[in-house]
Parts: sequence; C-alpha cells; structure tokens
Amino acid sequence: MPKDQRFGQAAILPPEQLQDLCNSFPVGQHKYISLVLAFSGARVSEVLALQWRDIKDDYILFKSINTKTKKTRNVNLHPKLKSHLKDWKEKYWYQFPMLNQNKRNLERRAPTPDCFLFRGRYKNTHLTRQAYDKQLRAQLDYLLIEGATTHSYRRSNLTAAKDAGIALSDIMQISGHSSLDALNKYLAPNEKEMKKVVGAFGF
Repeated sequence: MPKDQRFGQAAILPPEQLQDLCNSFPVGQHKYISLVLAFSGARVSEVLALQWRDIKDDYILFKSINTKTKKTRNVNLHPKLKSHLKDWKEKYWYQFPMLNQNKRNLERRAPTPDCFLFRGRYKNTHLTRQAYDKQLRAQLDYLLIEGATTHSYRRSNLTAAKDAGIALSDIMQISGHSSLDALNKYLAPNEKEMKKVVGAFGF
C-alpha cells in the first residue's frame, strides 16, 4: 500500500517513472542525488554522506559509519551512473551550492578525495536530507506521482531485482539489510505472480 498521509509504505515506481523523475530535476545537486539513488539501491542518508574517495573505479563504498546496520558494503558501480558521476565531477560539481556567488566568478576546480559529492551550505558539510526531500516533493507533485518518498528509489530498485529473479541473498548483499526477513518486508509482491496464484484457486 503506497503512503497516504504518512501511513503505509513508500510507493514503488516502474523504471520509466524513475527515469522521468530523475530527468525532471534541473542540472544540480538534486538531480545527481536522484541518479545515485536510482542506480545504487542505497538509502538517501548513505548517498548524502558519500565523499569522492568512496567512488571507486567499479564500485561505491558505503562506509560503516554511514550505514544503518553499521556495516561497510560495496555496491557495483552501474555503467550509466559511472558516466553521470563523471559529468557531475568534471562539469558541474564546483558550481554547487551556489549560495550568493555569481556563476561567472566561480573558480573551476576539481574536488579533493575528502570532499562530499553533495556539499551543504557550510564548510565541510553535506546537503541535508530535509533539503533533498523538499525538492523531491516538488518534483513528485509536478509529475503527479502520489505516495512516493525518498524510500521509493530503494524499494523500486530492490523489488525490480527480485522480480528479475535475482536471489534474495544476493540482493541483501547490495541492500545492506541485516536479514532476509528485513529485506522481505521492503519488497512488494509481484502483481503478475499474484494473479497466477489467484488464477489457481477454485475449481
């Protein structure tokens, strides 16, 4: 059941809706946060805490200090996300957050390994969850998507992986859930399979 008035679970979005959501953001921090969420299956708090040193050549390192389970995990870097992050790092990162700066006077510089991917308003801080959530809600309203939250990215990704036939034990290694029971509570049932179940009823 999708969220309604803060009750229920976050809505699960099909791939085309996730794509529309990511594309709806203007170029900037919120757009690239959305892309990382859409291609990593990570929690929003984990994504916001990423530093450039955590982006490896073929995987993303989510450090234990930033994960809900307090366990470090590696998530393979999706080729599309790798390309998006390259653009973010080389073309746009230095411009954000704009604050009161004139875009023409910004110094074009590359981030150092200890820089956050998504910087906050103050030195050595990252963008807050509240700031991203506010912009996300605006985009969801614009697209007339109901019941979705920051959790929708994660639920959508993990459910899609389950529906693709990927073993739950393998999904759990990526999701970082502490048990299969915890993961199962996160996943939505496959509507096609549920119809097959009901189709087998009766006489």
